[in-house]
Formats: sequence, structure tokens, C-alpha cells
Amino acid sequence: RFTNGSVAGNVVGVIKPIKIQNIVYADPSPLMLFYQEEFIGTIQIKLKEPFEDNLKKLNEEVKTIWPDKDMIFTSAMKEMNQQYYSIEVFRNVAIMSAIAIIFITLMGLVGYVNDETQRRSKEIAIRKVNGAETIDILVMLSKNIAWIALPAVIIGTAIGWFAGMAWLEMFVEATKFPAIYFALIGMLVLTLIIACVVIKAWRIANSNPVNSIKSE
Repeated sequence: RFTNGSVAGNVVGVIKPIKIQNIVYADPSPLMLFYQEEFIGTIQIKLKEPFEDNLKKLNEEVKTIWPDKDMIFTSAMKEMNQQYYSIEVFRNVAIMSAIAIIFITLMGLVGYVNDETQRRSKEIAIRKVNGAETIDILVMLSKNIAWIALPAVIIGTAIGWFAGMAWLEMFVEATKFPAIYFALIGMLVLTLIIACVVIKAWRIANSNPVNSIKSE
């Protein structure tokens, strides 16, 4: 037996859990379905494309059939998007901030590599005179940057993983984002840094060492 206010009856079956609330900040709550002669719910209709035109025609037809009823059909997807609009805005801001930080970091990296290659141009020229190849020069410069970039990328990746997991914990249902994905992103960032170093140092690594020694 069950009792829901003035309604009582016998339990005739059990259904799987159905989430009918906001998936953020809301744990699944018990759901009970029972029959009532008077309709007090929501009618759901699946429309074909073009969706917006058919929705407009449907509301016009309903208004014609029941002019005294306040019955309006709306898009379930639009209502859901409005419900989670703040989350979408936060996600977009986070993505744009990450892109801006990457560009700012790369700009600083380019300036650092330029200064470093100019400062060590004589050393690079002497190494080349003594038989160093272009690849040796690029490896040397890349190693110097890697000693700084590697710890920074590891720390940043770890912080990003903890922050991302903390944000996903707000959701009752959340997609899985394994730690390996964060590791791959960290490797991608590190590769981008090394590629930037190689591209900017390529000219000085291939230049004639005599020109650098002459200016001494």
C-alpha cells in the first residue's frame, strides 16, 4: 500500500530510477507514478524537422482548438539549455581563459628563446666551429627549456586534474575524464613548447658561425 496525500493504493510494480530534476546540486529523489482521472501533467510531443516551423504551427493549431486554454508548447531542449546556461558560460570562459593563457605563455617563450639565442650566439658559434651539428645545438637549447618547462607542466597538469575533478563532483551524473587525458594534454603542451624553441632557434643554429665570432 502507498499513500500520497489524499491518494492511496496498492503498489503494482517497480521501475528503474528516473532523473526528473536538475542534474546539478540534486541527488536522485524517489519517484512514484499513479493514475488520476484529471490530467495535471505535461504533454510531450515529438516533432519532425523543420522543428521551429512545426512548433509554431502546433501552437497556432492549439490556440485555434482551445482558445480559452493557456496551453503553449515549448522546446524541451531550449528549456534544458536555459537551465544549464550558467554552467555553459563557465565552461566557455574556462576554455577562452586557457587559450589566452597559452598564447600569452608562448609569446613570453618566444621572447625568452630570442634573448637566450642572442646571449649564447658566441657559444653556439664556437660549438659549431668545433664540429657541433645543427641538431646538437637544438637539443642543447631544448634541454635548457625542458628543465624549466617539465616541472611546470607536471604541476599545472596535476592542479588541472584536481580542479577538474572537483568541478565534476558538482554533477549527479558526469562524464568520465581519466587522468591519462590530462597527462596527454600535458605532453601536448610540452611538445608545443619544444617545437616553439626549435622553430625560433633554427635560424641561429644554421647560421654561419663566422658572422657571430666576427662581431665579438
